[in-house]
Amino acid sequence: MEQSTAHKPSDVDAMGQDKRRQVVGHTYAPTRARIVTRFVIFFAVLALLLFGAKIAVDRLDQAPDKVSAEAPWAQPEAEQRSPRPIQ
Repeated sequence: MEQSTAHKPSDVDAMGQDKRRQVVGHTYAPTRARIVTRFVIFFAVLALLLFGAKIAVDRLDQAPDKVSAEAPWAQPEAEQRSPRPIQ
């Protein structure tokens, strides 16, 4: 019985503006273009990081230009022995 006498809620707020104002950008969620753009940016940054890591590994993982013979068996006066035959 109380519902029949209840007033309809107001459509305006205390300042007289519409309670259901427009959302900035007129959408409640990101658009498909924005979603696709973020994925493209993410994968582009990921590709650049992987490419940079590959270049860094290739440049840092190189043997020295000249290797000095410091081992005792590599000295010119060291005794050279033949290896045992494989059985």
